[in-house]
This record gives sequence, structure tokens and C-alpha cells, in this order.
Amino acid sequence: MLFLLVAILVFIIFIQIINRKNKINLALNTVLIMYFLAIISRILYLSKDIYYYNLVKEYIYLPASLWRWLTFLDIHRFWVIRFLNWSSLGIVWSSINFAFTMNNFNFISPKIINYIKTSATVYVIISFIIFDPYTNLHMYYFLYPDYMSPADFSIMTINITHITQFININLLIISVLIHFVTWVRLPKIRYIRYIYLLMMFSFSFLGMFYIMFLSDTPAYFLKISKLSRIYTYSSLNMVDKLKYYKLFPYILIIILVFITYGIYKITTIHQQLIKTDFEIYKQISASDTTSKVFCHYFKNELLAIQSELEIIKNNSELQVLSNSLHPIIDRCKHLYSRLDSIHRSTKTSELHLKKCNLVSIINQSLNQLCNELKDYTVKQEFNSDYIPILGDPFYLEQAFLNIIQNSLDAMENLPSDRKNLIIKIQNLEQWNVIEISDTGIGITQNNIQNIFTPFFSSHPISNHWGIGLTLVYKLIRAHEGKIEIESIYQNGTTVRILLPNINIMKTLERQIN
Repeated sequence: MLFLLVAILVFIIFIQIINRKNKINLALNTVLIMYFLAIISRILYLSKDIYYYNLVKEYIYLPASLWRWLTFLDIHRFWVIRFLNWSSLGIVWSSINFAFTMNNFNFISPKIINYIKTSATVYVIISFIIFDPYTNLHMYYFLYPDYMSPADFSIMTINITHITQFININLLIISVLIHFVTWVRLPKIRYIRYIYLLMMFSFSFLGMFYIMFLSDTPAYFLKISKLSRIYTYSSLNMVDKLKYYKLFPYILIIILVFITYGIYKITTIHQQLIKTDFEIYKQISASDTTSKVFCHYFKNELLAIQSELEIIKNNSELQVLSNSLHPIIDRCKHLYSRLDSIHRSTKTSELHLKKCNLVSIINQSLNQLCNELKDYTVKQEFNSDYIPILGDPFYLEQAFLNIIQNSLDAMENLPSDRKNLIIKIQNLEQWNVIEISDTGIGITQNNIQNIFTPFFSSHPISNHWGIGLTLVYKLIRAHEGKIEIESIYQNGTTVRILLPNINIMKTLERQIN
């Protein structure tokens, strides 16, 4: 047990060293310090109770010399009781504080959160005063015999103890639920959600540890006799929990390991997001092999066509015709370069997710198509010029290019008043919603069911290969996003993309700073 307590102390120091100004670390340290003090105070109280000498020696695993020193330590039992009750209440208070510090609630105003924290502080202070042995002693002298018999007073103190312990356990459960609610509302990024889930379970196990070993305090520890003006001390109820005490050190060590890993990873994520260099390497599905083979095949075909055109160009007999071949050759080179770029990028089958600006990516996609967009009306509705996301700019640009190009194709043969492209970005708590709408010919309900199927196209295969939306679907899914298409035939189409929102990290950034 001594080594376990030292491990807790070292862990607290370690957490604080990671980032001294981090409010999350400070709140977590407060929780761990309270658990540390609760264990120390329990050992100290047991050392003053000779009834538990053999049991403590067997289950607490303290060196005999240290145990003797604690037994004969000159400290009044009242102060030990205060220490015991205060540390137990401190666990409840610090757990609530950590839950609100660790998590972000946009739907609860800061005033309400401050009110809850203040109420918890007031409750802990009042409880500490009520369970103070000095208060216990004078309350008995005041109530007996004019208002209560000894039996009535005993029942009253038992009821107060049970109610307080019930409230404490439920406050811990609420703090765990706070973690759960925030986990549900986190950005839909598996890596971040996994770390928070780990922390939520670790904190839950810490709460179970409290319920199993520490929830019997605060309590009244005095047995008072007014007639003889004496009082004795009650023993801690360990008999019912002896079967758990052998697991005591191991449970705590496992919890500490999980919390150490979780808080370290969360701190790292927060810091990297702030520095804008956070990057996740993510494997894309092996089903992309189809696109690799497709690109490879068409690259070879383009090279063959290009060679034939070069032969025609260099033929003196066809000199007049060769001048008109320049645009065709340039177009083949451009197409080959584009296919080669896609082919090379898909060879890695890897996304590089980092913090980037969604608005910039969409604008870059539009710039790529600036010549094609001359005959179209483009309307952009963005709430901000900077919308942070975790994404791979190259792949997202390819996805938006495909979608916009499809929209332009759907409006190509329509009058100018029907050539409208509308791009919107909205923020919905966990998601950034991108809507790309056109007023084109739309898609029939039969075709829309197969819209993401590889090599499916409702247009002639000479112009549309049927892999664009398939790649878009895979790329958006690889970004932990969602994509859906709504279309009314002859009235237009809307492509709706949902990408995880990381604006929640702004609150965490303020906490760290």
C-alpha cells in the first residue's frame, strides 16, 4: 500500500508537469489528491483503532515500523475524523468540478454551470460542518433529553449519514453522466472519441472505487453519554468489505494507468490542435484498388493515343491537319497528368488528416474550375471565412471538384437563368454541413439509388466514367463524414456532406490557456 500511495503521488506530479497552466490537469490533480488524502486519512483512523490491527496488517500492507509510528502518533482523534470526512467530501466536490472543466456544454449557459459549482461547494461545506465531531457533540447535548432520547438521536444521525452518502454517490454518478453527454456531443472523429471514451471509463472506475471503499464517509464517529460526560469512537465498517480489500491496490493501479494514458493523449491532442499541426494518418479502404486499376488502364490508353497523334503531327503529308492537333495533344497531356496525380495519391491508400480551413478548400476547388464557371452563377453562403476541420486538403479538394463538375454537367445545356450553383456551409453542433446545390436536370429516383455504385453513370460512358461519386463517397466516409444526395428530376440536385466539427476545441483551447 505504501508503494501504491507513492505511485499516486508521482502520478499527480507527472500530470502537473505535462502542462502547468492546463486547467484540465489541475482539476484532475485535485481529484487524485483527494483520493490520495482519503486513503491516507482512512489508514490514519484505522491505526488508532486497535480492533483492526491484524486486519489492517493483512490487507493494507504497511511496513510494521510505519504502522507502529502511526499508532503512537500524537494527534487528536477529532482531527483525524475531520480529515477523513473532509477528504471524502473533497472527492465529490472535485469530481463535479473536473467533470465541468473537462467537458464543454454549449447548451448550458456559463451562469448555470457556475451556479451548480457554487451549490456543490456550499453543500460540501455544510456537510463538513454537520459531520464535525464538535458539532456532533454539542448537537447531542442540545437535543438530549429535552427534544430527543438517545435512541431517537441515533436514528437521526444514521438517517443524516445515509442521506448524505446517497447524495454523494449520486453526485459522482452525475459527474460520470456529464462525461458521457460530452462524449456523445464530441466531434465525430474516432481517434478523439476513443481517447475521451477511455477517460470516461477510467473516471467511472474511479467512482466505483469510491463506492466500494470510501463511500461510508462522511459519518458520525462519536458515541456520546451525556450523564457521564464521556464519548467513545465508532469503528469503520470494514468487515463487509474485506473480500474487496485484497483487490484494493490492484484496482487503483489499473485505474491510474488508464487515466495516465488518457489524460496524456488528450493533453497532446489539445496542444496539437492549438498549434495547427495535428495530423492523423488514416488508411483508406482497400476497395480503392478499383480506382487504381482504372487510372492505370486509362493512362496506358492515353499514352497510346498521344503517340498516334504525335505520328500524325510529324507527318509532312498531313502538315495542315497537324496544326489542329495541338489542342488535342495538350488535352491528352493534361488528362494524363491528372490521372497520374490521382493514381500516385491512391497508391499510398493513406489520408493525412490535419487541421485545415474548409472554406479555403472549397475556394480552391472553385478556382480549379474558374474557366468552366464563366457561364454559371455561383452563390456562396458561409458563416465565416475560417471553418476548421480535420481533413486531407488534397482529397477533399478532389471530392468537391467531382461534385461541382457533376453539377455543371447537369446544367450545361440549360438556359443561363437555370445555371445556378449554390454552396452553403452550416454549423450543427457536431457537424459542419456543406450543401452543393444546382438547378440542373436532376436525377431520377431509379438512378439515385445507384449513384455511389462504381462505374454506374446515367450519361454516356465516353464522357462520364462512373467513378467520381464513388470516390467522393469513400473519401467522405474516410474523413468520418456522411454524404447524401437529394434530387428532383428536372428541378435540380443537392449534395449534402457532413464533416466533423472541431469548433468544440476552441473551448478547450481557452481552458488550456
